[in-house]
This record gives sequence, structure tokens and C-alpha cells, in this order.
Amino acid sequence: MEELSPGTALGRYDLIREVGRGGSGVVWEARDRDLGRRVAVKVIRRRNGVTPEKRLVAEAEVAARMSHPGIVTILDVGRNEKGAWLVEEFLVGKTLATRMAEGPMSIREALSVGLRVASALAYAHGHGVIHRDLTPSNVLLCEDAQVKILDLGMAQAFGRRKLDGGTPDYMAPEQAQGLPEDERVDVYALGVLLYRMVTGKSPFPRDAPPDKRLPPRLETSELPGLGKLVDRMLATDPGDRPRDAPAVLEELEVLEATLPRTSTTTRPGVVRVRRRWPRWTRLAAGFILVVAVVAAGIGIDRQRAAAGVTKVEPVSFGSVATSNVCQWGNAAWIELDELPEGAVLRNGEMGGQGVAEVSGRRAWKITSDWGQILLPLGNAAHGDPFAIEAEFYIPPGGDWERAADIVAFTEPVGGSGTGKMAHGVRLRVGEDSGVPPWFDWWQEVERPGAIPRHYVGTLPGPVSGKWHKLRIEGSRSKKWFRGLLDGRTVVVGYGDYDLTGTKISLGAGYGYVHPEDVAWSNLRTFAGTPECQ
Repeated sequence: MEELSPGTALGRYDLIREVGRGGSGVVWEARDRDLGRRVAVKVIRRRNGVTPEKRLVAEAEVAARMSHPGIVTILDVGRNEKGAWLVEEFLVGKTLATRMAEGPMSIREALSVGLRVASALAYAHGHGVIHRDLTPSNVLLCEDAQVKILDLGMAQAFGRRKLDGGTPDYMAPEQAQGLPEDERVDVYALGVLLYRMVTGKSPFPRDAPPDKRLPPRLETSELPGLGKLVDRMLATDPGDRPRDAPAVLEELEVLEATLPRTSTTTRPGVVRVRRRWPRWTRLAAGFILVVAVVAAGIGIDRQRAAAGVTKVEPVSFGSVATSNVCQWGNAAWIELDELPEGAVLRNGEMGGQGVAEVSGRRAWKITSDWGQILLPLGNAAHGDPFAIEAEFYIPPGGDWERAADIVAFTEPVGGSGTGKMAHGVRLRVGEDSGVPPWFDWWQEVERPGAIPRHYVGTLPGPVSGKWHKLRIEGSRSKKWFRGLLDGRTVVVGYGDYDLTGTKISLGAGYGYVHPEDVAWSNLRTFAGTPECQ
């Protein structure tokens, strides 16, 4: 195909002019003689005297499965003695790579492009197709304001063999290492695109090994949730990323709805890049976590060796498969329609707490951002495994973080009235303006050399405006922990837990949250049978 020139006929297509050239292919503007329309004809460049047709044929096969306004339409495929060609719709515009070369994009422009790319990827993922080579050169910004994904030659589809390769700067670590892949390789690549659109530069040094990349933290003060989303999309571990493009699209749509109307340009201070701390430093108690990072860094290898435990990271929502058939004993039940016997309030004072009517039921309401009620452990004290379940209500609305947390086996430092957790496991769920609903798991052990563990993930929908069940289960002897929301597992963790306390704590997102937060009712504690192990 190297001998092609204007006027050459490929089947019924007359070539007019070359309009694009890449490392593997050349695109020509052409005229379809039968239908009298302009088209784009793509041919694969010859290498070492051989014309590789595999990618082109693969692209045609994958594209034939899809029809979406954000994915280039394949019209025809043909062959002659010189090789094969692909016929696509003719598009007028410039690639995202060309636009990015002009400088950083505004938050609004980047979000608009990201939404359209995510929409196209969501359609592809829904049809069993993973792009695997999403780069700025493969995204076209059309003159009619459409955004199109190009080049499906590296795509993987159900029933079709995966091709090796990709573009290194946009390849997820698992793709670069030849490990099993899923839709999250596209999520990673889209995260790189979003980062580059708003900063004007790549998140990683070119010589950084894919599995060692630790991008700087992206701070988008005009739309804080965007930086947080990009952080998760660029996670090294695919389990820490959004599950697929539909999940990303849902979050981007929420962000677009909350973007200030005055957002039109990139102004100083709107986008900042900071050194990235380990991923388990987040949320309101950040100053505590910074201290924990330092402590964990001083002797983490010594601690693991002493404990004889291999740390296994928790897995995020939607990725947990559990097969345990648990037989739970009778519950110890506390209604929480009055101050229960044996309960202790933080600092020994009511502190913005008390009984109130909340959404149709009489419940214990906490209206202080530092409010907690500590309760006896009940039947869970005798169980291995154990389970603790309570119902909570977070009011809708509000422009600040609102959260509810349940802590098991906590014996606060200085006595039950202080509220400072000495050891235990905590599951917190909440909402914040401009970001998707989230859950937060934290395991704290206060002893020399101990390693705190912290994990954050997103939830599939809002938690405010109605009553929910929050449940934690665990085994001290088998060293596992599980958190559930409305009966569905959201987090699983493994490790050496020090669960020797005697209390349960119900709180309002402990610190720096909205002052009218959460109500609690129907606390139950269980002791399980060995089948749960």
C-alpha cells in the first residue's frame, strides 16, 4: 500500500488526499463512487516488506458489533493483491492530542470531553468490548462538537483473542505486564487523559515502570470531586479503580451537575498537583493519618515478621464473592428509643445527642460532629465469629460531609468517656457535596509498632433520605472482617486484628462533618457458629 497516491482506486473508492499518518496506518480522504459520498479509507503501513492486516481486520470485526455516536462508524472492508483496507465515516476536526498541545484545558472543557469519551466506552463495555488503546490520538474532537473514539485495532471483545501491545504512557500496569485485563484498563487510560487535559502534562515520568507509577495527587479546587475521581482511576491496583466506564460516567455526570456556572477558563489555583501520599490517607481525620503513615513507615517489615501475618488489601464494592453460610444465634437487641442501660456518652455529656422523631420512628439522634454513644458489646462479645448490625438515617441535602459510623470492640483511651479509639474496626458510610457516596474502613491498633489499615471506596447510590442497615462481621481467630450495607458486602479485609475491647460505638462520622447528621435505631449483636469461618 506504500505506492498509493491521489487518484488510486481501491474497489469503488477513489483516493483524494492523505489526511493522517501514524505508526501503523495511513488514512486517506476518498470518494465512494456508488453513493457519491466522502469517506475515510484506512490502510496498514507495510513493515519489512510485510503488510500486517491482523489489526485492521480485528478493528472491522469489533466495530461491526457496535453503533454509537461516540464511536467511529465502519462502513466497509476490502482487499486486493496489495493488502486490505477499512472504510470509515469521514470526520472533520482535530485529535485530542492536537488540542492538548495547545495547552491545558478548562475544567468545563475537560469534563465535557471526558463525559463523551466515558459514554462511548460505557456503550462498548456494555457490548463486551474493551478498547485497550485509548490515547489522545485516538479521540477526535469534531467540528460539529461531537467527540469520537477512533482505532479499535487493539480492542478485545468476547470470543476474540486479545492482541499484544498498546501505548505505554496510557497502559494500565496489568496490561503492560501481560496480566489478566478487564474494563479497568480503559478506566485507567481515561484517567490519564483527564489528568493531562487539566494539567497539560503526563502524570508519570516516562521511565517509570508501570507497576511503580505513583502519580502526583490532582487537586481541582473548582471541582474537588474531579481530582478525587482521577486519583482512583489511576490506582495501580485495578481493584481500587471504578469497576468500568458506566461507573465513571455516572460520577462524571454528578460532577457536571455540580460544576459552577462561572467555570469557563483555567485560572491560577484551579488545578494544582501535589506529591501523592499513600492511598489510605484521606477524609476529615487527615492529620491523624499523616502520623499513622510515619509510624507505619518506621518498622513495617519488622511488624509483619513479628505478627507472622501477610497483609491482604480489602476489595471494593461489587467485587466481593462470599460463600459462607452463617448460622447466627439470637440477637441481643437495643431499640435506642431512649438512653440504653450501660450506655456511655462521649466525655460523659449529652453533647448534641438525644431521642427524637426521625423519619417516622423514635431513634437516638446525634447532632454534634463529635458525637458518639458507646454501648455494651452484647452477644458479639461471646462470638467467634461475631456480627453487629444497626440502622441509621442521614438527612438529605447539605453542602458538607455527612456520615454514619459503627465501631466494634473499642475501649477508648483514658476510659469510656473520652471517645478516643484504642483498638477496633470501623465502617463508615457517607455523602459529600460534589462526590459520589462512599464508604470508609479503618482498622486501628494502638500498640508499639502496630500498622493501621485504611481503605476507601465508592457506593453505587445515595445513602441519605431513608433508613439503612449497617453491619460488620468478623472473626478474631481466623482474622477476617466484612462490612455490609443493606445486606450487600462492601468491604472485606484480612489481617491480625486486636479485637479485645468491650464496647460498640455509634457515631456521626467522627469529626469535621455536618452538625445535623445521623440517627440510630435497632442495634443488634450476634454470636456466630463455626460455619462462618
